[in-house]
This record gives sequence, structure tokens and C-alpha cells, in this order.
Amino acid sequence: MQRIITLLFMFITFPIFCIDWHTELKSSFISEKSLPLGGYEYGNVYQRQKNKLKIVYNVEDKYLKLPEKIWIPYYEELDLPECLDIFSQFVLKDDGFLYAKIANEPYSHEPVKEVPVIFGDEYTFAIPGMVLYREEIGSESYKEELYYDGKYENGEKFRFFSSVYNDSIKKVSSSSHLIEKSKGIEFDYSGINLDWYLVRNGEFAADQINPYCFPWVENAEGCGIGEWVEFELNKPSALTYILNGFVDGSRMHLYKENSRIKEAEFLGWTEDGKEIKMKIHFEDFVYFKTVQFSEPVIKFRITIKEVYPGEKWQDTAISAVMFPVTIDKIK
Repeated sequence: MQRIITLLFMFITFPIFCIDWHTELKSSFISEKSLPLGGYEYGNVYQRQKNKLKIVYNVEDKYLKLPEKIWIPYYEELDLPECLDIFSQFVLKDDGFLYAKIANEPYSHEPVKEVPVIFGDEYTFAIPGMVLYREEIGSESYKEELYYDGKYENGEKFRFFSSVYNDSIKKVSSSSHLIEKSKGIEFDYSGINLDWYLVRNGEFAADQINPYCFPWVENAEGCGIGEWVEFELNKPSALTYILNGFVDGSRMHLYKENSRIKEAEFLGWTEDGKEIKMKIHFEDFVYFKTVQFSEPVIKFRITIKEVYPGEKWQDTAISAVMFPVTIDKIK
């Protein structure tokens, strides 16, 4: 009898405690397909097409010109079986990432690997497992080349990388942010460039997580309940994509070790001063949350209301605040 009661309790409470990533992703997919994005290590390019992940291969070094002077790599689709159903072939692991077994380019002899993929409406990205930059932060070459070190360079955001997908954020302010030092180097987690989370390295022609794009991390006591970060935009937008938590492609353990937002209040302002307020819930896995205002806003604030506590640290982070593609080349 006791066993029956236990099983019944588990059946009733399971939906409460499990992570409903299927429903959450479906609600975040509002367009038919995402951009074709890649990751250098695997040589593949990934594109969400409805509820499937299509894998295409880079077979020619040529580019396709899109409206508004947008340039993205052109990849010819080969007759290959790599088209995965997101909701049946991906598995959510304990580190908070979704994985599937994906073959490398079929002409190579590398084995099939479990690849972590970050899904979103416009940005679906396979983590390459390596970082493509040539110099260590703090090195002399780093300083000479003006690699980004968490601060503005002459009032402008600067990168070694050749292209980004949008440059929507004009100004970032917050109630607090973390500054820490490691090996004599200062890391400023003010979130000044969260729209430059994904970049294209011109030398390798590969999409990757920008290693110099540091998350916004609050610096209050505890988990930062009530702390906020505010974004002033270059032009109004009704749509934004939020990457919740500390998401570092080369240190994936940091997602669960730090706190993540569970409930947040979004407060937006239109150009004529109208306020739009929303309560937004985040599921506890790595994905781009689609947040849509009823009207385009020129500024919005995210306030932490509830968190998923970190396993090691209490700091709560946001790794990216992306927008629909606007530019590709840094000028």
C-alpha cells in the first residue's frame, strides 16, 4: 500500500518538478526557421526549420546578400540524412544543455559526437567546444590589438571579430553588477554588450560565442531578488531573445553553478512614454527565451523576482540579450 501511495505521489508531482522544455521551446519558436549558424570544430552549420534541426555543410566559400546589407555565409544543402527532430532526438542533461548525437562532415573520419545545441527562434547555435581567438586576455598582443577587455575603447564597443548579427543596445544600466579579479585581470560583468554574444570570426568564417562578451551578473546579497538591468536601444523593438544564466561554451558547468532567473518582471517604455509591464517565466535549461512586447519599446528593464539557486554561487546572470538581425559587418 505504501509503495502504491509513493508511486501515486510521484505521478502527481512529476509535472510540477520536471522541466517542460518542449512546451517552452515551442512557445519561443515564432518564425518558421532560424539563421544558419555554425561552430568551427564540427564543420557543420545548423538551422532550425520549424521543430527540426537541419544540418548543412560548408561546401563553398561564397556569400549570399540579403536585404538591409546583411551578409551571411551561403551553405549548399547536400543530400544527407542529418535532420533531427528536436523533441524526440534531443536529451536534456544535468548541466542544463540539450544534446543530440550528430555526425561530423561525412567525408571526415571523426566519430559521431554528442553536441550541445542552444535553441531559439532566430538564433539556434551548436556550441563548438572550443574558442577561436589567438591571444590570452591580458597578454601584450591582446592589448596591442585592442581586444575587448570588458571596457569601452574610446567610447565605442570594439572586437577583434569581423562581424556581428545586430548592434541594438545603446546603453546598459543596472542596480548593481559584479566586478572580480583573476590573476591580476579585472572582469567587469556589467553586460554592456550582451547583443554581441554570437559573432563570426572572419579568419575562420565560423560562428562562435564571443569570449569577450561577459554576462550581466548582479552584485547584491543573496541571489539578487529585486535587482535589475536596463537596456536603452538604438531603435525601438518589440522582440528580444534572452539567454538566461551564465552560459559559457568553454565552461558549461557555470550555468548550474550560478543562479538563474526563474521569474522576472519586464518593464518597457515606448518612444512616446507608454509603459508596458509583463511577468516572464524562464524554464531551467539553456535556450533563447523569446520575449515579445505588445508594441515596440525604446527601453526596457528586467527585474529579478525569483531564481533557481546556483549549486556553488548565488550570483544571478544573464548571458545574452539578442534582437532580430540588423547588421553583420562591424564598421
